[in-house]
Amino acid sequence: MEEIVKRYNELVDFLNKCDYYYYVLDNPIISDAEYDELKKELFEIEKKYPQIIRPDSPSQRLALSLQRNSKKLSIKKECYLLTMQKVKRKFQNGLKK
Repeated sequence: MEEIVKRYNELVDFLNKCDYYYYVLDNPIISDAEYDELKKELFEIEKKYPQIIRPDSPSQRLALSLQRNSKKLSIKKECYLLTMQKVKRKFQNGLKK
């Protein structure tokens, strides 16, 4: 379990760094494909071990980047959200009523 927690913390820290470089500095440090693979690994760990989820995990917030007339407007807003599975479940349950 110790190795899993260590890997999880590495992923959260590195993905947060990647988000900062991508959304704030507009200077990605890894490719989108690499980012997606790391995020997938993070989600798999969180699914198996929900007790270790950190509030600053990329899975727990939303980050946006907007461009307008070639001027970059960066917005980084952290919102603690329901997981997509919970949203889907709530939506499906609402339709059944």
